[in-house]
Amino acid sequence: MLKRCKFEPSIAEVMEEWYAIVRENRRPQVFRPGPAQTVPQRHINRLKDTRQALLEGRPIEGLNLSKELIRFYHICDQANQTECDLFVSIHFNAYNGRASGTETLISGSTGSLMLGHCIQTNLKAVLNLPNRGLKERPGLCVLRNTVMPAVLVEVCFIDNDFDWRRYDAHRDEAARAIATGIIQYPHQMQGAQAA
Repeated sequence: MLKRCKFEPSIAEVMEEWYAIVRENRRPQVFRPGPAQTVPQRHINRLKDTRQALLEGRPIEGLNLSKELIRFYHICDQANQTECDLFVSIHFNAYNGRASGTETLISGSTGSLMLGHCIQTNLKAVLNLPNRGLKERPGLCVLRNTVMPAVLVEVCFIDNDFDWRRYDAHRDEAARAIATGIIQYPHQMQGAQAA
C-alpha cells in the first residue's frame, strides 16, 4: 500500500492552472515563427542545447540556473526526507507545433518502469493521442535525485492544436488516468515480484 506520493506540481495545481486558462478562453503563449519571423539556425540550436541541458540538470554557459536548480534539488530532498513511495512530475510538452502524443520519462529502475507503464497506458487510452511511450532519461534532475520510483509525465503537446483540443475535452479523465496508474502500480509490482 502506498503511504505518501510526491507530485510536482500537484495534479490539483496543474488542473487549476489549466482550468484558469480554459475559463479565460486563452491558450498558453507559444512562440511560432512565421515567414516574417525567421529565426537563425544558430539560435534554434542554442535553444535546443539549453533545453536539453535544463532537462538533464547540467550547467549552461552564460546562464545562472542556481535558483532553479536549487528548487529542483529542494523538491527531490523534500520527497526523499518524507519517505514518499512515489514521485510523479506532471508536465506539458512543446516543440514545433507538429509534434504530438503523450510520453512518460523514467529513470530506468524497475519501479520507475512499472509506474511509467501504468500511467502511460491509462493516459494513452483516455487521450487517444500517439503513444510516444516510455523514455529512459536517468539524467533528469527529478529522476536522478529521488530515491523512490519517479516518473515525469508529458501529458500532451500544448503547441499542437489537435493535442490541445483532445486534452481540453478530456482533462478530468486525464487526471483520473494518471491517478489510476498510480493506484495500479503496487498491484503491478506485486505481480512482477511474484513472477
